[in-house]
This record gives sequence, structure tokens and C-alpha cells, in this order.
Amino acid sequence: MLADVADRDHLFQQYVLHAPSELDVQQALKGLFYEVGSSAPFPKAAAAVRTLTTDDHILLGTDLPYAPPAAVRANIHRIRGGEYLEEPSLTQLCHGTADTLFPRLHP
Repeated sequence: MLADVADRDHLFQQYVLHAPSELDVQQALKGLFYEVGSSAPFPKAAAAVRTLTTDDHILLGTDLPYAPPAAVRANIHRIRGGEYLEEPSLTQLCHGTADTLFPRLHP
């Protein structure tokens, strides 16, 4: 996962090259936007993404039509039940970030 890559890069820069990197990988990853699918593996993989960035850089994708509908429904219930996060981050995940990224598509 990307969090592992960021940690490994930091250790490599510090202990192998013995020099600071010109590129702060963790800061670069923090500025990206991430889609987390509501099928599997969720919510543990999605929680790992939250270690890289803030909630306003994460959006939910249903993975339909490729994910089995039963898996999507089960994970949506888990998300709505607070297993992943609670309001207001839940609203941000479900449509807030997408509204920000794609304002012309917002009704």
C-alpha cells in the first residue's frame, strides 16, 4: 500500500542515502485524491488511506457493476453504521469530495 511506500522511502533516504530527499513523498501523497471502493477490502484498506491524507481528499466509489451487489450493500451498511468514520467525514466521503472535484456534475 502507498503508506508503506512512503515509510520505506523515508527510511531509505535517512539510513541508506544519509541525505534528505528533495521530494517529500509523504507530503506529495497527502496532496493526491484517493477513491476507496465500497467492495472488498473495506474498511481496513480505506482506513490505511486516511493515514496518508485528510478526509477531504478521499471519495467513495461503489465498484459497480464489477463488485457483487451483496458485497457493496454490506459495506455501505458498515460505512453508514460508523465502522469506518462518523459525520461529518461520512458526508465528505460519500459526496463532498466528489462535489468539490466535479462541481459541474453537482445538481
